[in-house]
Amino acid sequence: MKKLCFVAAAVIATCAWCDSSKFAVLVVDSVTRVALQNATVKAWFETDIGWRAWSEPTPYITDVQVSDENGLCRLCGRTNTGKVSCWVEKSPAGYYKAVGIMEKFKTKSLFGTWQPDNLVVTVALDRVENPIPLYVRNVVFPNLEKSVEDLSAVEKGSFSYDFLKGDWLPPWGLGEVPDVVFRRLPREDLGVGVNGRGQRSRSFRDVVAVDFQGNGNGIVAVPVSVTSELKIRTSVDSGFINHYEQVCGRGKDLQAFRMRDKTKCLCFRVRTKYDDKGNVIEAYYGKIYGDIVMGWSYQGVSSVSFLYYFNQAPNDCNLEWDMKNNLCPKPGDIGEPRP
Repeated sequence: MKKLCFVAAAVIATCAWCDSSKFAVLVVDSVTRVALQNATVKAWFETDIGWRAWSEPTPYITDVQVSDENGLCRLCGRTNTGKVSCWVEKSPAGYYKAVGIMEKFKTKSLFGTWQPDNLVVTVALDRVENPIPLYVRNVVFPNLEKSVEDLSAVEKGSFSYDFLKGDWLPPWGLGEVPDVVFRRLPREDLGVGVNGRGQRSRSFRDVVAVDFQGNGNGIVAVPVSVTSELKIRTSVDSGFINHYEQVCGRGKDLQAFRMRDKTKCLCFRVRTKYDDKGNVIEAYYGKIYGDIVMGWSYQGVSSVSFLYYFNQAPNDCNLEWDMKNNLCPKPGDIGEPRP
């Protein structure tokens, strides 16, 4: 009996280091929910090696499988944290890819397998429908040659952008119509703050106001999929607001804060015209991935930047970019193309 107990204990101890994990991925069409074959799915299994990470590389454990005729594939690996993620590395023809989906297992079986070992993760892929050339540009104001400590020192803190020209208005560019005006508002003093160590200093709030000019024009945050490569296919046609603010600063705890949300996606509309019955007869639509970004330090707001996609055809809400044909002659660094 003692020998049997010893063997069992040895098995348990050995399996504690196994940390095996397995789960299935079901790939489907996001609209019809029909199973999709031939999607290449990759999984990553997290390993935490603690203090050893300072002196040795962390193991990178992955598995790659292809979905079968039922849209299923099974992925296996080892993780000592229970954290696994998966994504569609290569989509079936006519579909966009899907980015990381994280799962966290909480318990293990007697033999060291993370539970539940019959987990099925569903990944929905968006269909490629009507991709078109778009004007895509990563805009930064001011440019590196004209960088400033705080935007309040630039033209009274106000600068405008022309979406159809794709440029800032003079003296910063050749734009003609101020579709959107950025204004650096005066710093708001929030009083004396104190941090956890008892240190005292001023707390404050910095704001850049984003104002779209003209009736019916504006910007609106839209809900998007957190996993699909495609975030916005077409613009919404209502809900636009003229005024939008980006806020940064230092709170009463003396910790820096900022409003920027890297996952946020925005639609905007400019040059809206109405008939005598109040119907929209002309407008131009665009989208912004990753929010409007303020370059910020305790000294002030040093820049404003945003990556935008713009359809220069009037009355066309289609914002599905083909990722090949950029109508902007000087797009800047737009990173990895996204539809």
